[in-house]
Amino acid sequence: MKYSLLTLFSLVSTFAFSQITGTVTSDNNTPLAVVNIFIEDTYTGTTTNNDGNYLLEVSKTGDYTVTFQYLGYKTLKKKVTIDKFPFVLDAVLSEEDINLDEVVINSEENPANAIMRQTIAKRKDNLNKLKAFRAEFYSRGLLKMVDVPEKVLGQDVGDFDGALDSTRTGIVYLSETISKLEYQAPKPIKETIIASKVSGDSNGFSFNNATDVEFNFYQNTFELGSEIVSPVSDFCI
Repeated sequence: MKYSLLTLFSLVSTFAFSQITGTVTSDNNTPLAVVNIFIEDTYTGTTTNNDGNYLLEVSKTGDYTVTFQYLGYKTLKKKVTIDKFPFVLDAVLSEEDINLDEVVINSEENPANAIMRQTIAKRKDNLNKLKAFRAEFYSRGLLKMVDVPEKVLGQDVGDFDGALDSTRTGIVYLSETISKLEYQAPKPIKETIIASKVSGDSNGFSFNNATDVEFNFYQNTFELGSEIVSPVSDFCI
C-alpha cells in the first residue's frame, strides 16, 4: 500500500512539474491575453490567460521550438533546450505593420462566389475524409462583463460572487478543457478528457467538451440548436 501511494505521488509530481511556463507581453510591457502558443510540428499547444501567463504541458526534456502567434503581432519562434522542469520561457511580441496590396474588384461578379463554388464541388470529397480521424481538442470559454450596472429595473445585480471589481468589470466564467478525440463513422465521437477546469457560473454558456461544438459544414445540414443548412451544401448550387 505504501509503495502504491509513493508511486502515485511520483506520477502526480511528474505531471505537475513537466511543463513550460511563462508570460507573454508586448513591446510596452503590456500582458497579452489569448496568445496561441504551441510546440512546432506537434499538436501540443495552449493560450495565455488575461494576465499573459501560460502553461504548456511537455512530458520529456530535449530540444523544442516554441511558437508564439497573436493577431497584429509578429510570430515569434524560440528554440530551447530543456534539461529540467518546470522551464520558464517568457516572450515579448512586436507589433506587425500590415500593408495591403491593391485589390481590384470586378463589379460583374463577387470573387467569393468562385471560391464557394469550388468548395461546394469538393464537399463530398472532404466529407469522406472526415469519416475517421484522431485529434487533440482544446477549448476555452470566457465570459467577461464590463461596466455592469448595480441595478437593472430596480433590482440589484450583485457582484457575481466577487467576480466584479470596483469598476464593475470582471471575468464571471472561465472554462478550459484538453481532451483526445477518436471518430469512426457511423459511431458517435469518442472523447477522453485529459484535464478540465471550470470557475464561475456559465449560466448556460459552455464549450467544455467537444460534443458541444460538434458540427460539420461539409454536411448538407447540421444541428446547432436547430437544423441549419450549411453554406456549402448542395442546396446552395
